[in-house]
Amino acid sequence: MLYHRFPFETVVEDGELIRRKPKSPNGILPTLTNFFKSGRPGLWIAWQEADGENPVPEENFYIDRDEYPNLEASPVSLQKEDINIFYKVFSKEAFWPAIFAFVEKVQFNYEHWEHYLKVNRIFAEKAAKEAAPNAMIWIHDYNLWMVPGYLPSCAPTLRSASSTTPLSRRPIRST
Repeated sequence: MLYHRFPFETVVEDGELIRRKPKSPNGILPTLTNFFKSGRPGLWIAWQEADGENPVPEENFYIDRDEYPNLEASPVSLQKEDINIFYKVFSKEAFWPAIFAFVEKVQFNYEHWEHYLKVNRIFAEKAAKEAAPNAMIWIHDYNLWMVPGYLPSCAPTLRSASSTTPLSRRPIRST
């Protein structure tokens, strides 16, 4: 599953890195995590902000072994500036207003578009690297709309869960 954020926030408390439920709840997070409550195996790919003091671990880790025993997290390390341009600026200024019919508020910046594409390519490369054979890849939200276009070139032999047809010859859907 690719989503722009994990179902937790990472914070430093008393010098220790901990994960906790987000302060700003997002209605889709409970829906997405419910896919894994029954023990269904999965890998959740999302960004984590990297900085000099708090590097992002490269290895996968379990989100919550008690609640989701087979759900691992696979972080995409992004700098604060990458997140700001990709998510907080471009996605929120160009896509969000257009999606919700505020066309007069759309702000399109070509350099931000190029940055958005770069981050989507990073997510596609991560998904291609991590996907098991015949894995179903769920891409959620408009922030990652370009990932389906990059997946076939990142993993030309990756197949959909319900078919033996390579993704490079099949349409990929995102929500």
